[in-house]
Amino acid sequence: YANICEEPEVENVIDDSDPPGYDLFAKVVLNETILAFTSDNDRTDILVAVLCGTKSEPCEASAVLEGQDSVARVVSLHTCDDSDSADSLFVCELEIVQQLKKAVFDSSSRVSAIVVDD
Repeated sequence: YANICEEPEVENVIDDSDPPGYDLFAKVVLNETILAFTSDNDRTDILVAVLCGTKSEPCEASAVLEGQDSVARVVSLHTCDDSDSADSLFVCELEIVQQLKKAVFDSSSRVSAIVVDD
């Protein structure tokens, strides 16, 4: 259980490597989520799926999570581009499913968390 309403330990959260304009509150929430997985045990198999915007948009949540030592793998799932073609949308959806399957197979663990990027 992580209480994000408590005063965060800001000195442990702020990092010069954060993407420009990254929201401190969002990083606190991500850090508390990671702590919730790792505080009671020594898990090293944490796999996090991040739902991102299109591939042309930055996915800050992925960038922050990839910098966490306690996260074994981050898989960024990008939305499909708007398309007039049902075939291209279907291909995109299949690629997302394959990306998730590969991440689970490669890490030999289930998805521990799903994060929706802002």
